[in-house]
Amino acid sequence: YNTMIDKIVEDLDLSTQINELADAMLVEDNSHTFFLQLLPALSKLTNSQLAAVYLFNKARNSFVLYESIGISNVHKNHTFSMNGFEGEFGKVLLTKQIQYIKNIPIDTIYSFQTVSGAIIPREIVSIPILAGTDVVAVISLASIRKYSDKTIRFIDISYDVLAARVDGILAYRELRKSAKLLEDQKDFLSNMNSELEMQKTELSAQSFELTQQNAELEMQKKQLDESSRL
Repeated sequence: YNTMIDKIVEDLDLSTQINELADAMLVEDNSHTFFLQLLPALSKLTNSQLAAVYLFNKARNSFVLYESIGISNVHKNHTFSMNGFEGEFGKVLLTKQIQYIKNIPIDTIYSFQTVSGAIIPREIVSIPILAGTDVVAVISLASIRKYSDKTIRFIDISYDVLAARVDGILAYRELRKSAKLLEDQKDFLSNMNSELEMQKTELSAQSFELTQQNAELEMQKKQLDESSRL
């Protein structure tokens, strides 16, 4: 009975956490604002001290830090190659599944700043976000403590909803970028048309002026011919 009651209580807690995560994800569609709300929520619900999201950059063929909480400036510019399978993202990119790194040694390069100085994480969770079969983003969580079984279960259960929502946000981001590009092209073409119209007007004015000059020259020629005849 105690085991059954504990299971029910845990399920209720997980349901509450998933609803809280869903609420955090449904507030905003702007990608920066969305992640600045999602990462604190994930950090709180998983008891993580570090949370970050890396987005795939096609131009650099690597994953670049997009937003983060708790990462020191030393690691702000760190990237992960799409093809090198390096760092904690290597196995994530290879398997396209959630990866848990445990028992991190004390001499690791990973740390985050606190008022007491740099603290080394105990465990790291890397969560891939897929668009079809491609990894388009990776969410990274780190804790100074061992993640509980309940937390791992929460991450596993909420993964599908989390991945779908983040994928939608990134797709909307790309759509907005495309719309902005089209708008810029439209403005460029509009400016080009305006410029061409001005050039056309100037050419028409020059053509009219040349016609007048030709008429004057023709009149002068007739006057010269008449003078010569006389």
